[in-house]
Amino acid sequence: MLDNFQINIRRIQHFLYCPHRWGLMEIGNMWSENAYVTKANILHSKVHEHGSRTKNQVLRLTDVPVFNDSEEYNLYGVADTLELYRDEDGVKINGREGNYRLVLVEYKPTAPANIDCREEDLIQIFAQKICVDYIFNCKSEAAVYYGNTRKRIDLCVNKDYKRLDSILRETLGKMRYYSSRNEIPEKNPKQRCNGCSMRDVCIPKLPKTESIVNRIRNTNITGE
Repeated sequence: MLDNFQINIRRIQHFLYCPHRWGLMEIGNMWSENAYVTKANILHSKVHEHGSRTKNQVLRLTDVPVFNDSEEYNLYGVADTLELYRDEDGVKINGREGNYRLVLVEYKPTAPANIDCREEDLIQIFAQKICVDYIFNCKSEAAVYYGNTRKRIDLCVNKDYKRLDSILRETLGKMRYYSSRNEIPEKNPKQRCNGCSMRDVCIPKLPKTESIVNRIRNTNITGE
């Protein structure tokens, strides 16, 4: 169904950061990179190039495909790292002995000021958790690692489950609404645009103009 198509988890972060930017990329097929995007790409490449490995009895899987094809979510994506800790109260993993506790780790280049995690990043990580829980029938945990501070922050994805799940479902609904109508969301005048890679494409300070569709409608009504 068109109104319940699969959504890439990465796109959720884009939408929550700026719906208009998401629309330019997803619907307008536009893209532009800057130093911030390049920095993030380099960090993720370094994480993924290490591959899967075991250290201190913890198995770390990198570049892990995840999905949740249930009707209420219908998500897919790639997790930076999935850590497996031996735990009697954990879940079984095919091909491995014992039970494991699963922890997602998302890598971000820069830490936010005064908070543990940006809301758009938190929901992106929570969406990954929804997928891991679906695949392994578990309650996975999550953390974020910031490259500039070299600090890892544990996230309360289970304690704050209801609130995060509500935001995720609402966001998915909005994304499918705009996509099904091929409509790019309007600019938010309060949006922080200084570090956005799409700034020169979007031109945020450009005065708002009437859309062509609305102009045609008004012409038909007034007969001018």
